[in-house]
Amino acid sequence: GTPRHPRHRARARKEPARIITMAWGERYLSDLLSITITAMLAPGNIPAFAEHFDCELVVVTERRFFRSFANSPVVFHALEHCDVRLLPVDDLLSPWYGITLTYALVRGFADLGPKMVDTHLVFINADFILADGSYRKLAEKILEGERLVVSPSYCMVLEETTETLHKH
Repeated sequence: GTPRHPRHRARARKEPARIITMAWGERYLSDLLSITITAMLAPGNIPAFAEHFDCELVVVTERRFFRSFANSPVVFHALEHCDVRLLPVDDLLSPWYGITLTYALVRGFADLGPKMVDTHLVFINADFILADGSYRKLAEKILEGERLVVSPSYCMVLEETTETLHKH
């Protein structure tokens, strides 16, 4: 099977939600762990989202990164709020980034089978950075009955901002 980190605390029955991301290559995995997931763990993001949903974070990545990912302190922090599951991307890697990305995201929920229509699916790219409160607002929209929520993003030059992001 694939590595899975179950939380060891009781939780009330809530609707399932799966946050899906992917990363291949050392730089993207590093950014995912040091910036993206760190931002996802701000109080108004995964912690607030997990108050309303039975939350699971699924990361589709290269098998060679499973151990370092699973042992990362940010993953231990994530486990306080949601299950974390790693799925392999190795067989999907190709020179066509868009195709690899699409198949990787599908892999993040395909194992649900028919349950996928009863699970809230949240997608985030490995190089996105959430503002604190983003997932709290998303939870509100879902609880209000929204079935599809699409959020715009702002772009920045990573090389010019990485140092500042790491300081925060």
